[in-house]
Amino acid sequence: MTTAERTQLDAIELLMQDHREVESLFREFEFLQARDKDTAHVVDAACAELKIHDTLKSELFCPAVFDGVKEPAVQRLLAQVEEGHQLMRELIARVENAEADREVRDATFNLLSENVERQFELTETQVFPRARELRQLDLVSVAQRMQARKNDIVQGI
Repeated sequence: MTTAERTQLDAIELLMQDHREVESLFREFEFLQARDKDTAHVVDAACAELKIHDTLKSELFCPAVFDGVKEPAVQRLLAQVEEGHQLMRELIARVENAEADREVRDATFNLLSENVERQFELTETQVFPRARELRQLDLVSVAQRMQARKNDIVQGI
């Protein structure tokens, strides 16, 4: 998918694409690990994708939803998502620090993937539907800002 096609998508669709990409990397990791193959390249790719996803969600998407919803239940939900992202950041750091020890790295990556899968489910079943209901939230505009930010991150790598 080209950048032009991606910017026509809304923010939720972009985040859903990120979720599917990361889930695909998790499946590839499981496949390689089950066959006792090297998983380092998949772990590195997944961590890089998750860092970008976290930045986009934390800097742009969640604040836009938070600003649009003043309901305490939704604000608590967004706080729960942020807590999940904080745990994800900590696990990514542990994975990256364990690169020399494959067993520790892979075990920590398994914990990371379990945490991320739960976060994706929470976001897709509870946050995204509420965000879609917000009439004042321009999800296409948020997507455009997200894509621009992602381009900046990728160029900086």
